[in-house]
Amino acid sequence: MEQHLSLLNKHVNTVKDVPAREFISAFAQHLKQASKFKIPDWSKTVKTACFHELGPLSDDWLYARAASICYQLYMRQKVGVKGLRKHYGGKADRGVKREHTRMAAGKNIRYCLEQLMQAGIVGETKYQSEEGSTITMGKSLTKKGVMDMDRIAVAQFGKKKGGK
Repeated sequence: MEQHLSLLNKHVNTVKDVPAREFISAFAQHLKQASKFKIPDWSKTVKTACFHELGPLSDDWLYARAASICYQLYMRQKVGVKGLRKHYGGKADRGVKREHTRMAAGKNIRYCLEQLMQAGIVGETKYQSEEGSTITMGKSLTKKGVMDMDRIAVAQFGKKKGGK
């Protein structure tokens, strides 16, 4: 059955078919136009990590971070805040001493995830044990989120293909 479906959906384009930078900028534009994602006042003064000297120069950087988080959720299937902090982290320049790896700020990531959950794009992944207890495994995309992302990816792929 799966083989038959793959033959029918031979030319279906997904997020994986579009370069990441192009997709993230297009999805950030979609989030901005949807106006379900609110930019807080603190976003103009906050840094994205402790090892950065300055905050982002763009006022709309939070849309790009949210789009990037959605991209990571699409690629990894499920991930938590700590995994995203590691992904967006980097090396802290300590002058003459050796560099140390540092994680990115968690508040920005948590805020983006909360806003995406309110928009219905992201949901929690829970594990139900045999005893009846539930454990939260992390965050993952909802069906609506996957459909939105694939729709935007198809539009980006069409632009790229038509532009050649």
